[in-house]
Amino acid sequence: TVSLWVNFDGTTLQHHPLGDEGYGSGGYHFYPIGSGGAQGMYVNFRTESEHWNDSTTQGHMSDFADGGVWQQWTYTRADDTVILYINGVSMGTKTLSSDPDGILIDTIGAGMHNGSPYQEWEGYIDEVAAWNVALDADAVLKIYNDGTPIDLSGDDGDYDNSSSLMVYWRFEEGTGNAIDSSAN
Repeated sequence: TVSLWVNFDGTTLQHHPLGDEGYGSGGYHFYPIGSGGAQGMYVNFRTESEHWNDSTTQGHMSDFADGGVWQQWTYTRADDTVILYINGVSMGTKTLSSDPDGILIDTIGAGMHNGSPYQEWEGYIDEVAAWNVALDADAVLKIYNDGTPIDLSGDDGDYDNSSSLMVYWRFEEGTGNAIDSSAN
């Protein structure tokens, strides 16, 4: 599972809040898609990709495309099944044709291509986290918490997965480098 809070403050939504090396050749990327306004969400898992562009996803993304709005994005993956959530609400389930490799987050704020940042995110990113389990819908809804981030390093109500937290960057330091707040 990967989760993050994002706020778009730019002109090109088809940029990457998270990614790793390998753009165009099967890297890992998680970003909105569209031109002239958001049209959905795209998740690439090295060996294949899925996108959500139905009317529900488009509705959530159209408000976001106007800028100045924080959204909480989460996707869960259990074997070949992927669920995308925006603000704690499921945008639907996709089935991959294979069980891809694990998640690698090399870069926050851009994808990577030939060792350089690619399609840098235009806006703000907060509360980036990854778990080694697929969170259930109740835990994802608790992470959204009606628009107020919770501290993911400890269990809280329906969120009982802090022991599975692999990395957690809160970006609460104010200055200097971001600190991984997970216990791992």
